Amino acid sequence: MKPFWVSEAIERNGLKTVYINPLPEKYCTFDCVFCPLEQRTAMKTELSFHFEETAELLIELEDRLRNNSVDAVFIMPDGEGLANGDLALIYELVKRYGCKAKIISNGYILNNPLYKKILLQFDEVIGELMTTNEEDFHSLQRPMEGYSLKSYVENMAAFSRDYSGEFNLSITLLKNYSDNEAALRFFKEAARMINPSNIYIETPEEGKLQEAFGVDAATIERFNTELNSY
Repeated sequence: MKPFWVSEAIERNGLKTVYINPLPEKYCTFDCVFCPLEQRTAMKTELSFHFEETAELLIELEDRLRNNSVDAVFIMPDGEGLANGDLALIYELVKRYGCKAKIISNGYILNNPLYKKILLQFDEVIGELMTTNEEDFHSLQRPMEGYSLKSYVENMAAFSRDYSGEFNLSITLLKNYSDNEAALRFFKEAARMINPSNIYIETPEEGKLQEAFGVDAATIERFNTELNSY
């Protein structure tokens, strides 16, 4: 896991996009057993921090934006990007160059007043759901103490109600956990509460995580069809 990385401009979905990671290591509110980063969470926290290295990240990002025709900057952190307390500076730089600002979060703290003000200004915010009952939420996602799956969904729903940008929901299907009829019903109810612009269906696709949790293509297609017509 490389800290504070800035990608080259990449053409995807018709947009020339730069991806960035604004974290020194894995800061997150969860410590998921199926995290594709594989490393354990170094700092389990819902707080934000000032990292001196952010200054260098901003210099590198501005160089990308100045010397490329970039349409969007996507904060795709190795952890929870809201842990970087200088997110507003990153946003301001992105907007200075007329780019769309996008960010993905696990979603639990999107409605936290510490972060909501800046997040409401983003063009696109992506939240996530992976588990469908409290027992799996705690055993597989290993959240901070006091967290609940019920509050997880309610927090995203509250944020979505106040957000005028594109709020998308990324759902990860896990074999033997969130790939059954009960899970489908849960995701449908969550989608009705959150009311996302789009729903993306994913599953672990590489190595041991794919072997342990990967769901077949037919199941993904069925969930995709069902959930995008909730």
